[in-house]
Amino acid sequence: MKLLINKINNNEFIKKLNYDSTNDADFDFILASDGRESSTRKKWQIKYFKSLYKQKCISFKALLNGSPPKRAYEIFKSQGPLALLPLSNNIYQIIWFSSESDTKSKLEITHTKLLEKLRDELPDNIIPEKLIGNISTFSLAKAFALPNLKNFKNILVGDSAHSFHPVGGQGLNSCIRDVYELSLMINNYENLSNINRKFFSLKYFLNRFVDIISLILFTDFLVTFFSNKLIILYPFRYIIFFVMKKVPFIRIHIFSVMTDSIKKYNFKNNLG
Repeated sequence: MKLLINKINNNEFIKKLNYDSTNDADFDFILASDGRESSTRKKWQIKYFKSLYKQKCISFKALLNGSPPKRAYEIFKSQGPLALLPLSNNIYQIIWFSSESDTKSKLEITHTKLLEKLRDELPDNIIPEKLIGNISTFSLAKAFALPNLKNFKNILVGDSAHSFHPVGGQGLNSCIRDVYELSLMINNYENLSNINRKFFSLKYFLNRFVDIISLILFTDFLVTFFSNKLIILYPFRYIIFFVMKKVPFIRIHIFSVMTDSIKKYNFKNNLG
């Protein structure tokens, strides 16, 4: 958040107003991006469809030795995926999904015992050496908010508008696409007719709806298909991983689609 605010304050192309108002009528539209448990969404009484997963997650930083530099891992386990995200100097962000009861037991043991449990889940060449900082935990949900049909100027952005399983790391990408779509619409705002301005938030919702629903279904499929013990699915999982390993074009294309926010949207040019 500090980084974002500094970027805004230091950008000469963004006009800042020293203006304080609690009157919604003073604004063309109002954006809210205050997280999955958005208090603004509740204040605006926006309908929100949410379904919680039976999994929970713990997240912490750890020193791991033996992994190639800058290589990230998504390890699928029966109780949920385990992600290793490289930061710097062999320090990784560990994002570990499992059942609610198993997550609770992890939080009750010592850091040494936790690293031992982590070691049992990792490839043989990766050795966890040290846990760094605190351990955080959070629940998982698939959810999306409908536009406010009572007041079309109120717009939810990011996690306050949608949520999906973190597998595949698509949360940040979806937020980037939210911002990009809004930037295009705001750039064209002056050219809109009065009636189209009144339906601004509805148009934004319709423009983003397919992408959001697709991500909810995609991440839900990944968890359901890869994180279970159904023997009948083993051959299909093996074939998918085998093809991705042997055919670079398919592997590159899949990861390209998953990270298209970085490649496709040139924010430096589009957002000024």
